[in-house]
Amino acid sequence: MMYAPEIEKEIQTLTKAIEFEDGYEREMPSRWLAIQLLEGECIEPIPVEVQRALAEGTARLLDRFGRDLDLIFADNRYQFVRDLVGETLTRRDLEKPTRSDRIDRLLTNQYLGAPIFLVIMYFIFNIVQNVSAPFLDWIDYLFTGPVTRWVTALFTWVSAPGWLLSLTMDGVLAGLGAAGEPPTVLLAR
Repeated sequence: MMYAPEIEKEIQTLTKAIEFEDGYEREMPSRWLAIQLLEGECIEPIPVEVQRALAEGTARLLDRFGRDLDLIFADNRYQFVRDLVGETLTRRDLEKPTRSDRIDRLLTNQYLGAPIFLVIMYFIFNIVQNVSAPFLDWIDYLFTGPVTRWVTALFTWVSAPGWLLSLTMDGVLAGLGAAGEPPTVLLAR
């Protein structure tokens, strides 16, 4: 990342002073250390020559910008991010809205959204009822007709108890058929 030219000049000067200092133990790169020192971060111990270069650079930057250096560095970083985003990001709001955007705007309208939703749900309900009616009639016929006769014959053949026959016929099969009257099986006592 590059800072403003005045700041870059001071960073380079302080970086050279840090690198020139013999025995100045540092685990971080000299440029990073110079930026931290200019921002006012306390990194101890600081050799005398580096302190002198830091004081001169800080004074020049304060004369030039007239405020806290940490704010100047932060402003430069934010400007770098804004420039980078401006170069890489395209703004959709400048483009023509898509069909999907227009539909969304209509369907989520504060006043029209709920009535449109209710009308759509009404049509879906009617379609489901009208399309499924023949199938429901067929299923009802199947369970109240042939399936009931087959299960009754099977349970009679295996001599199933009356309660099981009643549960199966009046409960399960009547529930599956559900459209007509459930078959009633008379139990012999």
